[in-house]
Amino acid sequence: VSQSRYQHHSFHMFPEKNGVRDQSAMTSRTDVLLFTSEALNQDMFLIGKAGLRLFGSWQGKDCDFTAKILAVDPENHAWIMSDAIARMSLASKIPTNQKDAAGNNIYGFDLNLGHMNFMLKKGWKIRIEVAGSNFPKYERNAGTGENSTFATSLQAVQQSVWTGKLFQSYLILETFKK
Repeated sequence: VSQSRYQHHSFHMFPEKNGVRDQSAMTSRTDVLLFTSEALNQDMFLIGKAGLRLFGSWQGKDCDFTAKILAVDPENHAWIMSDAIARMSLASKIPTNQKDAAGNNIYGFDLNLGHMNFMLKKGWKIRIEVAGSNFPKYERNAGTGENSTFATSLQAVQQSVWTGKLFQSYLILETFKK
């Protein structure tokens, strides 16, 4: 079992402009987890639904888990293909009956990354970014359990993503081969 941790604070924005732009600067942020594939050994067509199953825990009353799926070119520029958010107070969660070291419940949950239609060339990589926010694109989560629109304070939340044999977090991609 492996645990990847980060601390999200609602004061830290994730600026995102409309349209396609390089996301490689996110690799230096300590509040973003990165999972990157090996370079593709052949062209890959991503056609259809994409989803992500994560197992997570958090210290706090509420939090968001956000995910981006990116195409990483051979020069390590990362391009968003899709993104999603799951607010833990509202998300459908799968109890695992397991707890982290701090006594927080570990849950499984799904992020729907929508439909895709991309061709990735040989040598490109696929990257998943997991974070606690994508504000201002998505509404900020105060971390206090309060309605974010009317929250009077913001609370940092320690979040963990779990992987390994017991907690098999994974990406679902529909592919097409020529």
